[in-house]
Amino acid sequence: DFIYTAQIMVSEENVQVLLPAANLLQLHDVQDACCDFLQSQLHPTNCLGIKAFADLHGCMELLSSSESYIQQHFSEVVEGDEFLSLSSEQVVKLISSDELTVPSEEKVFECVICWVNYEASCRKDILPK
Repeated sequence: DFIYTAQIMVSEENVQVLLPAANLLQLHDVQDACCDFLQSQLHPTNCLGIKAFADLHGCMELLSSSESYIQQHFSEVVEGDEFLSLSSEQVVKLISSDELTVPSEEKVFECVICWVNYEASCRKDILPK
């Protein structure tokens, strides 16, 4: 409909299909609408997934916003399932940021221990890193 009406309705149901299609067809207004929508949806339970989605689709502004959101809400983000599913490289990159908003370094240590314990058999050898 966007091609004919220049209007688009972005929702949770269609954004994951709409953004890749807009990228493929180089519909910059639709790309921007999708990224704006996702930015408005940032929450501790979904920000890591939105960051990965933004990175995959080259949405640099959304990627930057997601990273800032994650840093500012680190304590809440690490309580969610998305954090537990990160790779070791992603965890190291995240906790290495000097911009993390945390009450203490102890919180960072605790989240790493939780991440390791989530899949202890696979991750226990990673801990020394």
